[in-house]
Amino acid sequence: MYEHCGQCGFIYARVDTEGWGKNSAWRIMCPVCGWTAYEEINWESGEPEVMTRNVAKGYGAFRLLPPGGY
Repeated sequence: MYEHCGQCGFIYARVDTEGWGKNSAWRIMCPVCGWTAYEEINWESGEPEVMTRNVAKGYGAFRLLPPGGY
């Protein structure tokens, strides 16, 4: 799944989702600028209730570089 990046506008920022029990979470991560958005949701009442929301600014394509650099 893909979304637009909220910082640089890259079309294919990756969306990861997971669920456990009555909770679920999703995260959007941009491989170009490093922008990340995270949200954790509780479904216990039958309606989605946002428990945690975080948006972190990216500082460049650090995720594309190998650990030791080039």
